[in-house]
Amino acid sequence: MNIEYSLHAMRRMRQRAIIDLEVEYVLTHPQRTGALPDERKEVVGFVNHRFIKVILIEKENHIKIITVI
Repeated sequence: MNIEYSLHAMRRMRQRAIIDLEVEYVLTHPQRTGALPDERKEVVGFVNHRFIKVILIEKENHIKIITVI
């Protein structure tokens, strides 16, 4: 899976102590997904005893992570 992280997403991940492996786990094992405006998508999953929400845009060749909550 080719993933690009925005600068905003990397900052939020650092602030929230979320690592890229947790984001990848949520993307491959989602508990809920949904469409958002502007071609964005919300993916929610449970990993390491907490819920993580990922906002992303699916591109032709990769996924761009906008933010991680």
